[in-house]
Amino acid sequence: MDTGGAAKGSLEEVLINQKEAQAVSDQATEGAVPTLIKAMHDTYAKAKAKLEADRNKRSLPAFDAYSQALSLYIADSPKPVKLKQRSRWTTCCSR
Repeated sequence: MDTGGAAKGSLEEVLINQKEAQAVSDQATEGAVPTLIKAMHDTYAKAKAKLEADRNKRSLPAFDAYSQALSLYIADSPKPVKLKQRSRWTTCCSR
């Protein structure tokens, strides 16, 4: 396994990295996920959910304005707008 830091790090760091990599691979072969990785994944998942919720909350006014503008365009259009075309554009902004 490539340590990646052999040229830069000390011998102790390289040996620690190799030992840790071996421990992780041993646990992975047993089917267990290390608790550190689980904790990191949980932290990442919570942060991602928070960011997505914030993004969705901030984007609602823009989606509403777009939907209203599209409705006005369809209502004022001299040609009848096919429902298939309309649904294609409105589904991108559905909540």
